[in-house]
Amino acid sequence: MTSQEERPITVAREQGVVVVTVHGDFDLACASRLGAVLGDLIDGQGNLNVRVDLSQAAAVDPAALGVLAAGDKLARHHGATLTVTGLPSGHSPRLRAPATTADGPAHHHLVEFYERDDLLADSVRAHIEPGLRGGETAIVVATEAHLELFETALLSGVDVGAARADGRYLALDADEALSRFMVDGAPDPTRFWTTIGGLVATATGSGRRVRIYGEMVAVLWAEGNVAAAIALEDLWNELGRIRPFSLLCAYPTTAFDRVESTTLFRVLCEQHSSAAGSGG
Repeated sequence: MTSQEERPITVAREQGVVVVTVHGDFDLACASRLGAVLGDLIDGQGNLNVRVDLSQAAAVDPAALGVLAAGDKLARHHGATLTVTGLPSGHSPRLRAPATTADGPAHHHLVEFYERDDLLADSVRAHIEPGLRGGETAIVVATEAHLELFETALLSGVDVGAARADGRYLALDADEALSRFMVDGAPDPTRFWTTIGGLVATATGSGRRVRIYGEMVAVLWAEGNVAAAIALEDLWNELGRIRPFSLLCAYPTTAFDRVESTTLFRVLCEQHSSAAGSGG
C-alpha cells in the first residue's frame, strides 16, 4: 500500500474481520495514513469489523493514538466496530514519545486527533521544545486558553521568555490570526500569503529552522466551516513547498461525532503526511 520508507500499512481479511496492520514506527505521519485507510474502509463498506494490529509496530507515539479514537467514533456511526490489538502497555519500553531530530526533512505537515487538552499540550511540547532548545524558531497559533496551557508545558524545559525576547518564540491568537486573511467565510490566498506567509518567511529568513503548531483549522471546523478548514490546510501545504517548516495541526476527536464526518476525516488524513511533496 505504501513504500517501505513510508512504513507500510497492510490490509487483509481474516474470518470476517478486516485486519489493518501497522509496520514500523506508529508515529503522527503513519497515523495520518492509517486514518485515510480507516476512512476508506468505513465509508466504502459500512457495516464491518475492523481490527488495527499494532503488534508489528517498532514503536508507538502516544500522540498518534488519537487517530484510533477518532476512527472508533466513525465506525460506531456506521454500524461498524473497530478494535485495537498489540498496543503496548503504558510501561512498555516500546511506548515512547515522538522523536524529533534537527536533521530531519525540511518540511513536515502532521496531524493529531486528541481527546484531552493535557495530552495535546504534551504533544505540542514534544513538537516545539526540541526546536527551541536547538536554536530554532517556534510559531504557535492557538486559542487563548491553549496558548497559556502550552506555554506552561514548555516552561518546564525551556526559557520561553528568553526565546520570545530573541524573536524565536511567536505566539498568536488563532481568532486574531484568522481575521487577517478570512474573507466572506473563506481563506483569501493572497492575504494568507501576505500575513502568515510573511511571518514564516521572516522566521525562515534568519536561516533558522522553523516549527509551527496551528489550530486555526480546528477553530474553523468547530464553527462548522469545514470547507474553509480544508482550504486552509491546502494553503499550508502550498506554503510548505516553498518555505521549509515543520507543522503540527490538531483536531479534537469530538469534531468527528457526525455520521457524515467519515469522508471529511479521510480527506484530512490525506492532506497530512511526513513531507509536503508526498501528498500533503
